[in-house]
Amino acid sequence: MGTRLLEKARDSAAIADLPDEFRWVLWLSPGNLQEFQKAISVALKSNLSDEQVVELLGDWRATAELDAAPEVLAEIRRPKHHEPLSKFVSS
Repeated sequence: MGTRLLEKARDSAAIADLPDEFRWVLWLSPGNLQEFQKAISVALKSNLSDEQVVELLGDWRATAELDAAPEVLAEIRRPKHHEPLSKFVSS
């Protein structure tokens, strides 16, 4: 599976020609799209294993999913109030 993904990534020169497996790239914000292009370019020149390429693409897909769901990203970035664990654990 990883080899096929790697080959499709190499063959995808233009966003409009993306295979279905890479349509999530369209969800990336403009800044993240630039960073993705840099990261994938470096990865493809670095002799990464198929597993490493799949992991990299998975990480970027997660970023694209956050870019596509600004309300989720806002919740992740919202400051949280944390209680000490000792408050919940009986001695």
